[in-house]
Amino acid sequence: MVDNMKKIIMSCVVFFCLHGVSWASKNTIPKDLQEYIKNTEDCEYLAGEWDSDLPDERKRLIEDEVNIYCKKAHESFYELKAKYKNDPKKIKIINEHSEMIKDYDDTPVE
Repeated sequence: MVDNMKKIIMSCVVFFCLHGVSWASKNTIPKDLQEYIKNTEDCEYLAGEWDSDLPDERKRLIEDEVNIYCKKAHESFYELKAKYKNDPKKIKIINEHSEMIKDYDDTPVE
């Protein structure tokens, strides 16, 4: 009985491990797209953190970080669109993450 239970458990472990590897290999996102996604998410997060009631020092810090992440995302947007123009799945990923950066302008706000 114990031996059968061990076999069942080991079979389940092997199945789930192999299933996970198979799924991961089919759904890999290239490193440049991962970086783009991270930059757009950081851009969006930081833009949401800004508030006119914050101390001036905190506002400047947030603005500096927004300029870093949004600028990177904005620049890579066009590069990635050109690079993956024939790959609809990747273009969809790029477009889904473009909302916060499509109007980004790196002109400093006075």
